Amino acid sequence: MRTRNTNSDHSVLTVFLRKPFMMAEMEKTHPHELRGCKNMSKEKIIGVFVLIVAFLILVYYTWGLVLLQLFPTLVDWVNSISPPGTIWNQILNPDPMFLIVLPVWLAAVLVCVIGMWIGLTMITTPAPEPLEDFDFEEPAATETKTEQKPTEEKATKK
Repeated sequence: MRTRNTNSDHSVLTVFLRKPFMMAEMEKTHPHELRGCKNMSKEKIIGVFVLIVAFLILVYYTWGLVLLQLFPTLVDWVNSISPPGTIWNQILNPDPMFLIVLPVWLAAVLVCVIGMWIGLTMITTPAPEPLEDFDFEEPAATETKTEQKPTEEKATKK
């Protein structure tokens, strides 16, 4: 059974976060560890960004829709650290209805943007040629007989 060497295995996120600080040192000491991470692709960087943003949205919605509703003392705590009416109070103590309406509005906007994109594509794409202009009759193909080489027979000798 093969065992994994955990010292040389790094996740993409770990290497991405350490890259600016330790790249020169790691190139000297462990060049094999940077094999796939030296030139991190745009997709991986975007993936890290999407992961972080999705996590922050998850935490914010959990805070606004679950924790503040279950624990009313948290609302008092938010009001004590930021006076009501300030921007920080509105961020830390969001209206639950706003948190429900926001994703519905974003979904409607997404559907409309996709519809606009389809319409723009239909406007800017040239029309296909009509089928009447095509000649569907194939020219008669002349068959040339190819000379077939005789197959070699293998004689089995015992």
